[in-house]
Amino acid sequence: TDALAAAFLGGEEVDAEGLRRLVDRLSALWMRNRPAEVVQLYEALQAKRHQVPGWAWSDAAGAYLALRKPQLAEGLYRKALAESPDGFDANLGLFYARVESEKHDEAAAHIDAFAARALDELHAHHQVLVEVASGILAVRLDATDDAGDVDDDLRVEPVVHALDAGGIDEVVSRCETGETLAAR
Repeated sequence: TDALAAAFLGGEEVDAEGLRRLVDRLSALWMRNRPAEVVQLYEALQAKRHQVPGWAWSDAAGAYLALRKPQLAEGLYRKALAESPDGFDANLGLFYARVESEKHDEAAAHIDAFAARALDELHAHHQVLVEVASGILAVRLDATDDAGDVDDDLRVEPVVHALDAGGIDEVVSRCETGETLAAR
């Protein structure tokens, strides 16, 4: 891919497969902490009007930010967030780009809004996990407690604790084996 990038940067055109490899290289360069090369390749792709996929915009933005070009980074982070509003890297990157541009109020407002959305989503997922685990437990209880001598309410509450301790996989595993959900 080094040869492909060198040829492309030297003016050679690439086919669709070559373009895919160059965009993959852009991300690989970013992961290897080579921001100047990321920017060089990104700008060459843009100059030749090649479509860079949205997932690579945050990498290019991070490279601009690393090179102390926060205004350019902010534009790309905004573009990435327009496509994927909950992208963690893009949201955090936009925060840092605004801080570097000394837009402290905008940075704080953005990160606070993102954190609130993330917490709401986390809470919603936790509620879904509790409901799923409770459903699994109810099915398990129906299958194993035909005698009706166990108070089902006493066995549902530990689901929340099992979720906190080991996640949904722990709850499913323990329900499938018939193991109690009481603390170990």
